[in-house]
Amino acid sequence: MSARRGTVLLAVLAAVTIAALAAATVLFATDAQVSASAASLARTQSRSNAWSALQAVTAQLADQREDLLLGEPPAIDPDIDLYETDTGRLGVARLVAIGPDGELLVPEGGKLDVNHATAEMLTQLDAIDSDLAERIVAARPFASVHDLLGIEGIDHDLLYGSVAPDGADAGLVADEPTLALSDLLTVFSFDPNVQTGVGDSDEARQARGRQRFNLDLPWTDRLGRALDERFEEGVGETVHELMDDGVVFASDADLIALLHNRFGLGPDNWREILDAIATSDDEFRPGRVDLLTASPEVLAAVPGFDRAIAAEIVAARDTLDDEERLTVCWPAMRGIVTPEEFILAVDHLTTRCMQWRVRIEAGTLAPEDMEVRADEFGVVTQGLPGFDAPLRDRIVIEAVIDVGSMRPRIAELVELTSLDAASAIARTVPPETDEEPAPDDASAVSDEVLLAEPDDETAPGFGDLDFGTDTGAVVGESPLAIEPGSDESPDDFSLVDRRIGRWRYAGTH
Repeated sequence: MSARRGTVLLAVLAAVTIAALAAATVLFATDAQVSASAASLARTQSRSNAWSALQAVTAQLADQREDLLLGEPPAIDPDIDLYETDTGRLGVARLVAIGPDGELLVPEGGKLDVNHATAEMLTQLDAIDSDLAERIVAARPFASVHDLLGIEGIDHDLLYGSVAPDGADAGLVADEPTLALSDLLTVFSFDPNVQTGVGDSDEARQARGRQRFNLDLPWTDRLGRALDERFEEGVGETVHELMDDGVVFASDADLIALLHNRFGLGPDNWREILDAIATSDDEFRPGRVDLLTASPEVLAAVPGFDRAIAAEIVAARDTLDDEERLTVCWPAMRGIVTPEEFILAVDHLTTRCMQWRVRIEAGTLAPEDMEVRADEFGVVTQGLPGFDAPLRDRIVIEAVIDVGSMRPRIAELVELTSLDAASAIARTVPPETDEEPAPDDASAVSDEVLLAEPDDETAPGFGDLDFGTDTGAVVGESPLAIEPGSDESPDDFSLVDRRIGRWRYAGTH
């Protein structure tokens, strides 16, 4: 009997133990699920913080659009405090250094547009030989420079540099003086085809912000009247006679060659004419290199330029006055290039950038992260976000913001939170021998994750801005607020928006 009782007791103890283990397993699983849910919620909040910060940066750039059209550099707040909870926790976003020199905003117009640069231009870059240039040209158009990883001969190190981003110091920086291709190439260089008001006359100042007159069209009397109004009586008739004589205005180079060779006019006379006249129906002229922000390496790839000319342009641009900054003619006006060299270069030049690349990190700071801290000058601050305090639940995004039209748009948006780990993996994966299908417009490369394209109801933090390419409304009284195609425009031809970009907002106000 006692043996039977012992057996029963042992069975009961075993059952209780098994039940306890099962309960513990359930508790541990539940706790893990709760922790995972909390972490997911925190990262979702950080992602929302990043989107809100991107909206803020976009709004700041949009507010400076008129200055950008005049070639002025933008000014952006590097730190953004988004909210504070009842417990003292802060939602924070910061701009992260991204350019080769630690810039917080990188001008896409200061790079070569890989979709429009010729093979000869691409070969002027140290890392690209003629064979690789031909493969690049044959494979375009590209939706992003990241798609160049699909080209034979371009690997991760060549495109991004040999050092991957590391934690809070995320930045693709080469460990050698040679710049990475991503520092030199873009697909987002689009110059608004509008006048900046070059010249001393009232007509020039009043024309600021209006579309240029396209001469690469059949003659119309309205065009003649508009030219007379913009310049002086008789200009329209002169242009009409030139067209009747078979003169073709197919490019800016054709226009400058005519002014220089046939009429003997010099650079001082070119600038106002070049500001008012267009030779295409592009609302945004693609592939123009910004003389005011391009690196020597990029400038040296422009036809008609070489490394010596590029270095002289870079050295001179800080000495330009306000009028010189408005015109691409200034290198010729200063004698840095000859008229013949300028004619080769003019179709590739601008003096402004309307597309800017930005990298943002976002997350939260707890009260304990905001203890006594000292800034770089030794000033001690109590109770404010730490100057270098690491963010909790950190998210990193990178975007190209386009303010070429009055309604800004996000041309590209990617998440880089795990870029350092993905970059390391990318370097260890052997190249595929079988040909892979080309990525479509919404694809992401191996080391970047494209954020989902939201609609106007689900996009966190983007409810107040329209990111479409529509340029309909006239905003404010400034002459630079006049958009091509508006009632204020003196010409009667339609411009074509050929900009590319993955991220376009379809909602309306």
